[in-house]
Amino acid sequence: MAHFAKRLNHEGDQDRISALPESILHHILSFLDLKQAIKSSILSSKWRYVWTSLPFLCFDFGLFQTKNSMQPKAKLFAKFVDRVFQLRDTSSSIERLNLNCFEFVSPDIQNLSNSLYAWILIGLKRKIKELYLDVPFSPKDFKLPSNIFTCESLTKLQLRGSEKEPYCIFLGNLPNAFSCIGSSIGSCPMLESLTITRCVFRSSLVITSPKLKHLVIDSHFVGTNKRDSRVKLNTPSLLSIRCKDYMSRDYCVETDLSVLVKAELDMGPREFDANGFLVLDDNSRSMYERRMMKLLRAFHNIQDLTLSVWFFEINPWDRSTVYPVYTTSMCNLRCLRLGTGLADRSLKMILNLLMNSLKIESLVIEINKAIFTTPPSPYWDELDLATRANYESLWETQGPYHQYMMHQLKVVEIQGVQGRLNELVLLQFLLRQCTLLEKMLLYLVDEQSPNTKRKAAKFFHKLASLPRASSTAAILCL
Repeated sequence: MAHFAKRLNHEGDQDRISALPESILHHILSFLDLKQAIKSSILSSKWRYVWTSLPFLCFDFGLFQTKNSMQPKAKLFAKFVDRVFQLRDTSSSIERLNLNCFEFVSPDIQNLSNSLYAWILIGLKRKIKELYLDVPFSPKDFKLPSNIFTCESLTKLQLRGSEKEPYCIFLGNLPNAFSCIGSSIGSCPMLESLTITRCVFRSSLVITSPKLKHLVIDSHFVGTNKRDSRVKLNTPSLLSIRCKDYMSRDYCVETDLSVLVKAELDMGPREFDANGFLVLDDNSRSMYERRMMKLLRAFHNIQDLTLSVWFFEINPWDRSTVYPVYTTSMCNLRCLRLGTGLADRSLKMILNLLMNSLKIESLVIEINKAIFTTPPSPYWDELDLATRANYESLWETQGPYHQYMMHQLKVVEIQGVQGRLNELVLLQFLLRQCTLLEKMLLYLVDEQSPNTKRKAAKFFHKLASLPRASSTAAILCL
């Protein structure tokens, strides 16, 4: 900053930087910490008030530094934010407001919610477009201003709580979380992006937004354990959704998502014992299966889909409940990423998904050896000669999958290959049914002993002998 000031003094009337438009000066200051940006006011009369109309305000408690002050850092931070708003040009709007109080730890922390409330209101009055709110852990609920979801200028909202003790974020002055969140988000006219991270839903969350395009919900490891907890989506313009949550929460899609392009679903159970083993009764397993199938049906027109390992491992194989998911083909699906332990039931579900998604161009499967809710299939090398001879019949009994040809799939990537029978069944299906397959990339599991290397060698020898529908298909073992 001092070097910059010296240059201005020497150049005098030829100060080209100060002559730049205010929008460019704002862009220059956006690369500085806000305190440094304010110090630019001493450079010249031209720079004196530039900072007062900055469209981007980032208040980061973690980066806030004090020197030899008798006052607590928390109070100085609050005074700094208040002073910035007091001196700000009232005619200028705020495009982005970032209130990062994630590391705010103080005996005075109970007063933080009042300050945050006031700062958010100021942003709303200044026609804020983007709001990023990171709150610290506290036993006290933080209440968002009720008019935050009626702000006509707000297009992006990101709420993030703490991993240690997440906030119960809900709107004040309303009887319960369901009505306040449901009605308020439903009235948000311009919101295009919504991110909710580590926030507790006390009952249900209703998101009704006609222009919402991007939605992120990350509530894994936090929140209520109630099975009647719901997330209702009425978002006809949604283009992408990324969800990391428990299967105990019921996601209900109440509108057609025909424009949805991309979805990432990382849904899992929460019923684990002290040793980390899954403890799930049949009723819960069946309920989770129905919920996941219902959610997948809502994504029938999607182009890019990612499903985590528990989507397949938690679901019991019951063709009467699983098969209806695929009566409507996912005709636009181009890219599919899956996580799986590749047990028998998950293999059948994957094959069903593939045979009804015949336009897939790219397939990535990550085999997670740590996720086996049932015993894994045997190694190919461990099968006796009789079982190997009858292995073709195993393929035939898996279902009518050999009747479906995939004419678009070009690249297949399988991670965590161990050399097991179910892996061979899956790879055989892909080699036989993919007429334009170009590359099959197979990544061996990381930890290998001499014994597993020997098993893998025999597995790949068998794989190389399998017939291929594509004459140009190359198998690369990495």
